[in-house]
Amino acid sequence: MEGVPLWVTILSILLSSGVASAATTAISERRLKRTEANKNEADGAGKITEAALALLQPYKDQLADLQKRLDEQERKLTHLMTVLERYARRIEYLMTGISRLIQQLVDAGIAPCWQPDHWRPESEVKE
Repeated sequence: MEGVPLWVTILSILLSSGVASAATTAISERRLKRTEANKNEADGAGKITEAALALLQPYKDQLADLQKRLDEQERKLTHLMTVLERYARRIEYLMTGISRLIQQLVDAGIAPCWQPDHWRPESEVKE
């Protein structure tokens, strides 16, 4: 570096290091701001999610209660259908027996004092 005064060399070194330092600081600050903005967005999204979940919790509780009630109703319905089918078979059996007894009376020449109404369970079933 002949011909260039020492003070010019020192000044150029100081200026270039200052510019590099300023550029590094600016880039670092920009990254920090971007990171903070991303963190704030994430915090905001987290708070929105928490608020939404808090609003949904009563409905989740209500849904669980309704599911419990539905399960109980299904259990009762299954039980009642079983009892109803059992009663239907029993009634059919008894009606067959009554018809046979009445026929025995008629065959023996005895007029029965009572006869059941004509009944067919299939004609009364409505779905």
